[in-house]
Amino acid sequence: MINLKNDYLKQANEIKNEIVEIRRMLHKNAETGFDLTETIKIIKNKLAELNCEYTDCGKNGIVCVI
Repeated sequence: MINLKNDYLKQANEIKNEIVEIRRMLHKNAETGFDLTETIKIIKNKLAELNCEYTDCGKNGIVCVI
């Protein structure tokens, strides 16, 4: 179990800078309420880059099993 945890932490650290960059971009261009057009576009593009299948859920939700 410890090795699995260490593997996840290692992988998370490898993409940390990219995740921080995305978070900063989302906060810099914050969308409010239920009008999240650009946020959804950014998240869907990133999931597609990672070859993760996702499903729309309601107006602004995304479901992805990783």
